[in-house]
Amino acid sequence: MEISIDQIKQTLGASEHLLGAMQKYHSVSRDYGTGDLLFSREVHFLMVLGRADTDLFIGDIAQALGITHGAVSQLAERLEKKNLIIRHKSNGDQRKIISVLTAKGRKVFQKHESYDQKAFQRVLERCVDCSNEELETFVKVAVFLTECYESFADANKTD
Repeated sequence: MEISIDQIKQTLGASEHLLGAMQKYHSVSRDYGTGDLLFSREVHFLMVLGRADTDLFIGDIAQALGITHGAVSQLAERLEKKNLIIRHKSNGDQRKIISVLTAKGRKVFQKHESYDQKAFQRVLERCVDCSNEELETFVKVAVFLTECYESFADANKTD
């Protein structure tokens, strides 16, 4: 069966609604038990550090978050001012900076891990009518649309 332009429009419209809802959710700052209001990107930075089993450099964090080195540096500066991380030079290479969670940062990490588990459980409860195949198809479509939009963005840089 051939896909129509109307189906593409409907799919893109639904995707835009999903992205809008996600943006709205991520734009709200939250307190994870430390008295600091943190935005999603700040918390995700802490989550990358908390889940790592080795020291992480700015480049590692940038890659994990899909953002620039400059954006990671700005986040690190804000998080250090809030006493959620400590940055120090690497013993192996004095030019490289390592970021480490403080006790306060670890508390946010643990609280967010718990928060994520509850959120995933709520989503799971709402997916009772979804089959594994439907969810796998959704992931394939989401990956496809992401690749499309990334290629559109790259093409616009050269146009």
